[in-house]
Amino acid sequence: MRLIALFVLGAACNPLLSAAQRAVTPSEQLDQIDALLQAQPAWILATTAVVLVIVIPVLEELIFRGFLYYVLRRACSPAAAGAAVAALFSAMHGWPAALWLLPLAAGLSVLRARYGLAECIALHCGFNFGGVVLPQVLACI
Repeated sequence: MRLIALFVLGAACNPLLSAAQRAVTPSEQLDQIDALLQAQPAWILATTAVVLVIVIPVLEELIFRGFLYYVLRRACSPAAAGAAVAALFSAMHGWPAALWLLPLAAGLSVLRARYGLAECIALHCGFNFGGVVLPQVLACI
């Protein structure tokens, strides 16, 4: 039940952080991304959604809050390991995405320290679902 709740929470949080992203990302860049997604056949969009909502979050969580957190946790406190992993995770996404992803990354690090990797994966998948699939579904309504 906790994993489902975290997925839903992630999906609900994405629109808030996306608004922050739109405030700092040049509109031309966002328009290009939107146009690229709209110009694709349905099977490419579905495959892209699966990759963005399931494959990438699982891999990122295994790397960052799985392996990297584990290694850093052996050398420092949970707070320091979580902060370092959050900063690296955010930075990996480039500027300006790093700025608006930092709250998500920090939340994922707290989840990792308190609960475990499965909770991080659920929240991250939900977050990406809220940014990739949910807007498409709502646009059809």
